Amino acid sequence: MNINRISFSRAITFTFIVRRVNTKFSGVFLITMSLVFFSGTTNAQTGWGYNANRIAVSSDGNSAPDNEYKWPTGDPDDWGANAAILGILAKKNLHDKLVHFSYNNFIDAPAGPDAENQNKISCDGGVEIFGGFSQCLFFDVTTQLDVARSNLANEMAKSTADDPLYFIHAGLSEFLYQVVKEVVDMGKVEALSHVKLVSHSGFNESEIRRSWHHTWSDVQELCGNRIQYKKIADQNGCGSPNTLWCSGSDFSVWYWMRDHSDKGVKFMYDRLKAHKGNKADISDCGMVYFLVTGDASGSPEKFKNFIGDSIPYRAPIACPLVTVAVESVNIVQESIELNEYESEELNVTILPENATMKGVNWTSSQPTIVEVNSAGKITGLKAGEAEITASTIESTDDAQGQSSGLGIEASPVL
Repeated sequence: MNINRISFSRAITFTFIVRRVNTKFSGVFLITMSLVFFSGTTNAQTGWGYNANRIAVSSDGNSAPDNEYKWPTGDPDDWGANAAILGILAKKNLHDKLVHFSYNNFIDAPAGPDAENQNKISCDGGVEIFGGFSQCLFFDVTTQLDVARSNLANEMAKSTADDPLYFIHAGLSEFLYQVVKEVVDMGKVEALSHVKLVSHSGFNESEIRRSWHHTWSDVQELCGNRIQYKKIADQNGCGSPNTLWCSGSDFSVWYWMRDHSDKGVKFMYDRLKAHKGNKADISDCGMVYFLVTGDASGSPEKFKNFIGDSIPYRAPIACPLVTVAVESVNIVQESIELNEYESEELNVTILPENATMKGVNWTSSQPTIVEVNSAGKITGLKAGEAEITASTIESTDDAQGQSSGLGIEASPVL
C-alpha cells in the first residue's frame, strides 16, 4: 500500500466568459478553471517522510520489580501505549509493516509471571483483537533477549535507501546498543544509515539501570552517527488533560474509548486503565501517531477523530516455522592482555548472515579475574588468566549451539 499515491480518474475544464463594460472601453476576459476529480488513495500527511515503510518498536514497562535499581517499578505507561500503538497501526492498515515489537526491555531486570506481565497482556491482546499482526514478531526481552536482539538486528541490517526502517525508541538504550553492536559485528554497519530512530524522551536516551549499561550517545558513537535521529516534543502532557497523551488522574477525556462500540477501542481503554498508578498515560504511542499523521501534538480529541467509527480487523498471521541454524561463531580478537580494571569490548562474526538467532551468551572461566557482561565487554579484576567463551543459542530445543573461545591475561597495575 502506498499511502501517498494520488490517482486521477478524470479532469474537466470549464471556460467562463466575463464581460466588463464602462464608458471608455469594453473587453472580454477569459478565465479558465480546471476541476480535478480524485479517486483512490489521497495524499495523506505523514511524519518524517514515512511512506508505509517498515516499523520496529521497542518499549520498557517491565511489570516485575527490579530491586537492583533505584526505582524498582517499571514504566507502566507502556501497558496502555503498546495497545494504542497496535490500534493506530491497525487503523491505518499497516499490520504487515510492523516487523519487530519488543517490550520489557530493561536489560538485567527480572521476568514476571505471564498472568501479571502487563506488556504481554497488551501485546497478545492486541494481536488477537486487531488481527493482522504476526505473533512471532513480539518479544519479551526479559525471557527472549537473544532472539529479540537478533530479530531486530536482522531488520536493521537489511535496511536500504529504498527500504528504510523506522524505529520507535520507547525504552532505555541498552537493548538498542546491543542490537546495533550485533549489526556492526555482522559487517552491516552501513545499513544503519537507513535506520530512522524516533524519540521523544531524554530520559530514555540517557538513563542507565546498571553501571555498565549504555546511553543513546554510546549508540551514536558505536554506529559512527549513522542512525538517523528525530526527536519530537515530549508526548507527556499530564498537567493538561486535553493535550498530548497523558491526562493524569482525569480519565474522562478518554471515556469515548470506554463507550465506543468497537471492541478494539474498548480494549485500548481497558489497557489505559491498567496503569498501576491510576494514571491515564499512553504517551509513547504519540511517536507512532506522529509517523502516520505528521502531527506531533496529539490529544484525546484528535485520537477520537483519528479512530472514527471502528478499527478494521484483519485475519491473523501464523508464525513461520522455518529457521536458519548458526554454522559458526568466531571472536574477532585473537588475544588480549588487560591491566587491572581495564576494559575492552569483544566482537564476533556469525555465519551464515541470515541465521535466525544470532544472540550470543558470554561467559568467563575465571569471573573473579576477568568478568564479561552480556554485551561482550570484558574487565580485568586482578592478575591471572581466563578464557572467555562466546556461545550462540539455537532456536530449537535439540539444536547444538556454536561457540568460540579466547584466552585473556590480566596483569596487575605496577
